[in-house]
Amino acid sequence: MRTHLASLVISVGALALAACAPPTTKSTPASEAANAETGEAAPTAEAALAVAAIPRGAYSAVSRTATSVTGDLTLADNAMTFARAQSYQTAPAGVLDASAEYAPGTGPLAQVLGVPPGTGIEVRRVTSSQIGSGAPNGGLCGRDTVTFVALAAATDNTNMPGLWLAAFKGANAPGEGRGAEGDLCAIYTYAPASL
Repeated sequence: MRTHLASLVISVGALALAACAPPTTKSTPASEAANAETGEAAPTAEAALAVAAIPRGAYSAVSRTATSVTGDLTLADNAMTFARAQSYQTAPAGVLDASAEYAPGTGPLAQVLGVPPGTGIEVRRVTSSQIGSGAPNGGLCGRDTVTFVALAAATDNTNMPGLWLAAFKGANAPGEGRGAEGDLCAIYTYAPASL
């Protein structure tokens, strides 16, 4: 009898606490809302975790475009600073799975970037830029204004870790289903500087 009474008291107490707690709401990031509107698959939890695991810090330029246009990269939560006279302030703009297209008909980002399917893609809006006179090509998008970047950390086909950065111009974030194929300016590849 005492066990039943104790269970009843605990149940009533839990119900009272639940009734007093403020309602919880689930916020949906812009990228997920856009994907719901376009019918594309929402980013997976694995993609979101992969984005959270993109290490901040120093990277060495690896690809020809990175070596010639940006030089080495220092990546921070809200900034990217390059050795070749350019820096960008950024703000989070969403998370994509590499199976998403950056614009209708472009094919999966995994194919465009050369990263494994399922890789998490961190999308950032560029809020301001400082391009020095010594910046080759005029910046990530040449003479055009870079508006978004997409970052992916993965291992390449030789199992070496890398960071892929895709630069975009245009008003729409990659993966929203409204961008144009011509919005992709360039792809840059880096390796952790500690290698």
